[in-house]
Amino acid sequence: MAFSIYTNKTKKSYIRHIAEKFRYDHLDPEFYRNGYSYINNHEKTRSSILESFSGYLELFDDPFIDAATSASDFDFKELRRKKMTIYVGFTDDDMERLAPLLTLFWQQLISAMIREIPDPTKEPFPLLCLIDEFSSLGRIERLRRSLKLLREYRVRCILMFQYIAQTYEEYSQDEAKAFTNIKTKVAFTTEDLGDAEFISKMLGTKTQRVTNESTSLQAQGISNSHGKNYQAVPLMRPEAIMKIPVENTLIMRSGFPSVKASQFIWYNESMKALTHPCLQMPVQSIQRNAFKRHASITTNSEILDLL
Repeated sequence: MAFSIYTNKTKKSYIRHIAEKFRYDHLDPEFYRNGYSYINNHEKTRSSILESFSGYLELFDDPFIDAATSASDFDFKELRRKKMTIYVGFTDDDMERLAPLLTLFWQQLISAMIREIPDPTKEPFPLLCLIDEFSSLGRIERLRRSLKLLREYRVRCILMFQYIAQTYEEYSQDEAKAFTNIKTKVAFTTEDLGDAEFISKMLGTKTQRVTNESTSLQAQGISNSHGKNYQAVPLMRPEAIMKIPVENTLIMRSGFPSVKASQFIWYNESMKALTHPCLQMPVQSIQRNAFKRHASITTNSEILDLL
């Protein structure tokens, strides 16, 4: 659904528009409740509400955002019923600006997926959510609370972020455990000592035999003694993890031994044939509409005259 702001010259015309909607249009009940609440507020309160409202929706005044959200060729309800792939792409310079929109996308997707447990006969396809730069999307509360339950709804998530401390920017340390305690983790070489120590603890320990030798000088001469014992040492120390070659990776899964593996780097592999021809992307129609602020309204009596 696309979001838009009615850009009239004054707040009075904006309120008149709301009043006309009350008379003629059958909209969501929430619209009527919020509309009446807005109109019945004091002038200063209305100005503050409208300013906050406009601030949240200014992102949708971008003609490209407006075009991208004005229509949809997919339905969240069909994700487990049909084979489909949805790509959500953005450039690095737009990451911060588009974070609220991307957060809204994932919130709506998760909400649609956990509404009811799917029937395999009607929804035969599982869903994989591949989220890159996860920590840059802002707080996704619905995902944090539902992450442990998604498997029951045939939904799996792969979350990718640069270092663990990034999750603390939007979540507390206790809340971030919902993401750091996931069952399967894949770690690459890191320059952060804290992450290396975390990975070292996740890998666990191994038993190593240690030989102790000592030499003492006695009246009878020099005495040498040898002893052997076993002690637990880290499977990989933090400094060793920070020196892992870029082509290697560590795979850790609960209940299974950890694996040190070689990455499959697709652009270094010869591609003998494409599995599917390239698709032509549709051209979007962009309409540029100027964004205007609303002027002030003077008295409450003007509001009552509209109703």
